Amino acid sequence: MLTRTAAGLSLLTVVFVASSAPAAVAAGPPEAPLTKSPASSITASSAVLEGTLNPHSNTKAGWYFAYGASPECAGALTSPLEAEVEGEALLEHTEVTGLEPSRNYSFCLVATNEAGESTVGSQASFETSAAKPAVDSEAVSQVGATGATLEAQVNPENQETTYSFQYATEATGETLEGTVVTVNGASALAAEFGDRTASVQTGAVLQPGSTYFYRALAENPTPPVTDGPVQSFTTLATPSTQAATVVTGTTATLNGALSFATSNGEPFYHFEYNKGSSCTGEGSMTTASIPLATPPSETVSAEIAELAPRTQYTFCLIATNAFGSDTGAELSFTTGAGKPVIAEQSVAQLSSSGATLAASINPSGALASCRLQYGVEPAYGSEAPCPASLGEGTDPQPAQVTISGLEPHTTYHYRFTAVNEIGEGEGADETFTTSIVPPLIGGSPSSSGAGRTNVLLSGTVNPENTVLFYHFIYGPTSGYGSSTPVTEAGSGHTEEEVSQQLEGLTPNSTYHYALVISNPAGEQTSSDGTFTTTAATPPIALTGTPSALAATTATLTGSANPDSLPTTYTVQIGTDTTYGGELSGVAGSGPEAVPVSATFNNLQPGTTYHYRVLASNEDGTSYGADQTFTTAGASTPFTQPPAPLLVAIPQTPFPTTESNAAKPTPKSLTRAQKLAAALKACKKKPNNKRATCVKQARRRYGPVKKRKTA
Repeated sequence: MLTRTAAGLSLLTVVFVASSAPAAVAAGPPEAPLTKSPASSITASSAVLEGTLNPHSNTKAGWYFAYGASPECAGALTSPLEAEVEGEALLEHTEVTGLEPSRNYSFCLVATNEAGESTVGSQASFETSAAKPAVDSEAVSQVGATGATLEAQVNPENQETTYSFQYATEATGETLEGTVVTVNGASALAAEFGDRTASVQTGAVLQPGSTYFYRALAENPTPPVTDGPVQSFTTLATPSTQAATVVTGTTATLNGALSFATSNGEPFYHFEYNKGSSCTGEGSMTTASIPLATPPSETVSAEIAELAPRTQYTFCLIATNAFGSDTGAELSFTTGAGKPVIAEQSVAQLSSSGATLAASINPSGALASCRLQYGVEPAYGSEAPCPASLGEGTDPQPAQVTISGLEPHTTYHYRFTAVNEIGEGEGADETFTTSIVPPLIGGSPSSSGAGRTNVLLSGTVNPENTVLFYHFIYGPTSGYGSSTPVTEAGSGHTEEEVSQQLEGLTPNSTYHYALVISNPAGEQTSSDGTFTTTAATPPIALTGTPSALAATTATLTGSANPDSLPTTYTVQIGTDTTYGGELSGVAGSGPEAVPVSATFNNLQPGTTYHYRVLASNEDGTSYGADQTFTTAGASTPFTQPPAPLLVAIPQTPFPTTESNAAKPTPKSLTRAQKLAAALKACKKKPNNKRATCVKQARRRYGPVKKRKTA
């Protein structure tokens, strides 16, 4: 395959195809096109480029024009790539735009194919037409009261260009009217393409505060002269600074005047002032910008405040409009003495009962004194003087006041006030909060109402204005070991009593106890105290006399005194002091003895029986004296197996069941069985009562010790 480029032949490439058919030779690059010279329809910014594609052969090719302002046609610019066409001697053309006037361009037609190969045609050239200059924008800068600088952006269009500006006080549309003044530029603009700055100064010939209309004119060898659009600007009013009036220690009225010819352009003014001898610079301040409305002369003023007493200030009047600003002469004044100023307040030191408060106070040029006001409300209520005079300077001076007798953890309001011959100055309301201290215990705690298993513990505390928590610790020694629940008390600053009830104690026992209190600042424990519970009060059981004796039945009586504790009783019966039969009932929880009785059946005639009454409560079991009785009738001559005792209804004033005389005789539980049942019931009691329950169960239902008979 032969490849032809703009430089001529380059490579010969042979392609072999593995096929039974004859090998096909790939098409080469496009034929070199012919560029037509010169271009046609040439203007200052465009031209039509022409040429012939496939001048000697019928092939398929795409095309575009390459052009540029350099001697070589293959510059940076190209026309759009056109789609491939097929044919011989095809005339092609395209219009290119965006050219520079008075500029020589080179161009050529380029043919391409699908393989990306291209062939450059012959080179041709043309020159664009000349163009008159263009005024692209106009502006005004450095506007003063009597002069201005007029500017424009002018494109010389590649030809040397002269320029000037015209201005007048009147205009109608795009026509300047009245006296039209022309100011020529100092030098011509070079023959270049693109915007260049054209600028002239009017000189100090304008009227202050007046509106002027102007335009730029540009001319090169291509006629006609180019006129820019008519624009306008307004000169500044002439500011005149006048002496300040109504000067006090912290305020002053600044004065001045503005001279201008018309109100066009909406002129504004403001004052600038500063400490020292210059109205501008670091730290300078500015009043509000205010518009003017009435020509030709306007007296203006502005009040300023928050000045430093006994201080020199310099100020000046400044006039402004949309085009610039002008500054009047600088004048000075000195403020007098003023009311004291509280610049800053702070807390220097703080404790639970006192504070040292500090302030920075400016006496404002006169001898001043100060004091501190404080209290728990914004109305204060208390005050303390500053320990020393503040003098009469104009610089802030430190002041400190120490106060005491405050309550802990309490928020106080405070402020400093200072007074001199001019008046009184007050600081802002501030607050501080005293620190937290641990709560206090008043004396030793006490106990009262000690019973068999309970006691009331009390103590006196001072929460010190913080939420207080308390509890009692107690135990058989000063090591304690037990604690009541933690309880929240008050949060005041006076003594108050706290108390808690202890339950589940052991009768007739000495306990140690102490009061423990706490808040976020710490914990306090009282001195050790002791109390002793009262002795246990087991019930009193008395065995009475039998009644209604018969051969096989007997009603046995007695009494039980519960001594105010829930109490049960049991009547035991048997042929000896081991008994063997019994009947139980409820004796209540009253403070006095109650009668009890029980009827037994199936007794043996003519037989002597032992019986007794016993009573039980949580404090123990008591036993009545053993008594005997003999059933009526003689013993039978032969021995019969003893019948089980029938347990009858107990004769007590408490609720009972119906008589079981007609029912099968229930079988009495053994002591071991009763002990097992009682121990099982103890497991259901609270932890602090379980041990006492087990002790009482074993005492009541444990093995019976035989008593010695007299």
